[in-house]
Amino acid sequence: LIVLEGNVPLSDVIPSGVPVNGRVTSELLQTIFFDKTPLHDGAAVIRNDRVLAAGCVLPLTERELRGPYRIGTRHRAAIGMSEMSDALCVVVSEETGQISVATDGRLERNLDRTSLHQRLSEFYAETAEVPSVSRWRPWANWQFKMPTGRQLLTNLGYLLLSFLLALVATMAVRQQNNPLVSTTMNGVTLRVVDLPEETTLLTPLPNTVAVDFQTPASILPSLGPASFQAIVSLAQVQEGESRAPVEAQTTADNVLVLGASPAEVDVSIAPIISRTISVTVAVQDRDQLSSAYEVRGGTRIEPSEEVLVTGPQPLVEEVTLVGTEISVAGATTTVIENLPLTAFNNDGEIISDVTIDPQIVQVSVFVRRRLNAKDVGVNVVTVGSPPEEYWLSGLTVIPASVTIEGDPSTIVEAPSFVNTLDVDLSEAIGDLVVDVPLDLPEGIQALDSSGNPLGTVEVTAQISPRSSDRLTGRPVELINDRGTFAVTMEPEAVQLLLSGPLATLNEIELSPEMVRVVIDALELEPNTSAEIVPEVITPEGVRARLIESSVLVTTGNPETQ
Repeated sequence: LIVLEGNVPLSDVIPSGVPVNGRVTSELLQTIFFDKTPLHDGAAVIRNDRVLAAGCVLPLTERELRGPYRIGTRHRAAIGMSEMSDALCVVVSEETGQISVATDGRLERNLDRTSLHQRLSEFYAETAEVPSVSRWRPWANWQFKMPTGRQLLTNLGYLLLSFLLALVATMAVRQQNNPLVSTTMNGVTLRVVDLPEETTLLTPLPNTVAVDFQTPASILPSLGPASFQAIVSLAQVQEGESRAPVEAQTTADNVLVLGASPAEVDVSIAPIISRTISVTVAVQDRDQLSSAYEVRGGTRIEPSEEVLVTGPQPLVEEVTLVGTEISVAGATTTVIENLPLTAFNNDGEIISDVTIDPQIVQVSVFVRRRLNAKDVGVNVVTVGSPPEEYWLSGLTVIPASVTIEGDPSTIVEAPSFVNTLDVDLSEAIGDLVVDVPLDLPEGIQALDSSGNPLGTVEVTAQISPRSSDRLTGRPVELINDRGTFAVTMEPEAVQLLLSGPLATLNEIELSPEMVRVVIDALELEPNTSAEIVPEVITPEGVRARLIESSVLVTTGNPETQ
């Protein structure tokens, strides 16, 4: 958003921005409206050939704007500014790059380069002030009289003396009221130019440098890193390691650049070359492949088994291997994956500052089942039964599957599982752990996951007590009774639902004292009546639930000792 001041001074708008006071150049305008600078959101105000301020805030038009185009804040600001002054406002859309011009409250859109040039020419032609001929008429009767040589020399001396005195006085006043300041601007972006074709920098240069400069104190607040440029030209730099000067510049007026820090930078330039290198694929986790399967043949790489490595000559020449890796763990068929490639040096270190074309390849590893082997499950055969009060709650076998190996014709007809020899569960209680041989056909052997012959498998049978429920009754007992006061309970016996192992419940029937219902007399107060939930004492593993949840307990007066 650029505002060109007309005959009406924009003294109310300029203070809302940041003073610039720089000569209008394309570089200055590009710097102001670069989207990373803090000034690009506002308007730049131009008077004649000077950018007076940037980041200025303009009044928005209050009119309701209608039309086929979307009117954003910048366009409304441009129209509002043109309504309040005779300024010409130029708007460039940040989204589309479309150029618009606002004058006298009107917005003209979709201007090309020629149309914009014509509007600017018309605007400055209207605002230019042409001196009137009448101003020179008082001098019409003036007659020139040639001075003598002596007079000319005398007047010339006086003139030079007056000029020198005026110059000294001006400089003294200016130095006193607006002294020169020598300072440093940090964070100036360093730009590299003239890099020879087909070459590259091996080591990165600093992103920013510091610029030493001198300027009047009044201009210093308007300067920032964007007011300066730091350039390293590589036009005369040879390949290899060398040093290049840093040239500091500025687009701001009344600023004297003294130099950059650092004044020189180390540069290392290398030619860009390319090499063709074969791709290496490492097949991983072969030990996690079932003994019934094997990797057959080599790997297939598509679209090509060779790639083009491009980059700085020293790095490209250091590449000794371009490869990737693929896993065949648990595979039962051909493994196909799209994998990225990486460049390595002779020490196995990754070289990242080169490009590989193509970067991703499709790798195929051919996995096939062996004709004389097959993966089958293991089925545990049990005989006998646990005691009546117990049951088989779990049965596991390690390994759960094996590879059988033998004559191919026998393997083809083999079922999908093999049985163990009988595991006897008679009278077994708890966890029964046994090593059991497999019942294999003649000429067939079993292999573990590593391909070693397997003689037995480990079978674990979990024999757990059967659970049941039992309804029974128990009298309510008063414990810790010292006879201090009389106690009555209603009811005197309660019904219980016992849950637990069947063997324990049967034992309780034979020994009823294993389950008791009690109330502690130490918790009772004399001469009271209260509903109390009694405590049920049961063997370990047995749970009890009161059918009647509480007992009414009444106590009498304490007996006199």
